[in-house]
Amino acid sequence: MFSLAFNKSNEVPACHSFEKTSALPSTRSKQYECAYKNDLLDGEFKQYFDNGQLSTQLTFKADKKEGKAIYYWRNGKINSEGNTKDGKETGDWKYYYSDGTLKYDFKLSDKGDYTGPYKWYYSNGKIKEEANYNASGKLEGTTKEYNKDGTLEAVFEYKEDGMQSFKYYD
Repeated sequence: MFSLAFNKSNEVPACHSFEKTSALPSTRSKQYECAYKNDLLDGEFKQYFDNGQLSTQLTFKADKKEGKAIYYWRNGKINSEGNTKDGKETGDWKYYYSDGTLKYDFKLSDKGDYTGPYKWYYSNGKIKEEANYNASGKLEGTTKEYNKDGTLEAVFEYKEDGMQSFKYYD
């Protein structure tokens, strides 16, 4: 069954089941599109800004987020995108500035911890920080921080038990 929910005010509605209708009142805008199976969210889920622009696109399986997730800025550009499994964010994730420039690039474990390479960018596209997380979600190896112009500002060395050394540059 395909379901739609509409909202006239600032209420936050849940997806509700509606029979087919011929027209919507002109004062209402579409807020959600979602599908149910056995009374649970199952399938594509979309949420919209009050201007009709898509704000969220997810897939559900038995009431839990499962698969690709995309969140949008009001201007239509992607805010963040990644994967979900069993209702949790997992795998590769990217966050963007409102102009579409990459802000963060990282991976999450099935437990929701950072794992592997993590990168943070300035709005000018230059790298701000790069780090690495181990399977336990702790910083490991070399972490570098950069100035907005791209010059190296600091280097930190981490092992399982914490920071081992650091160096700041002029």
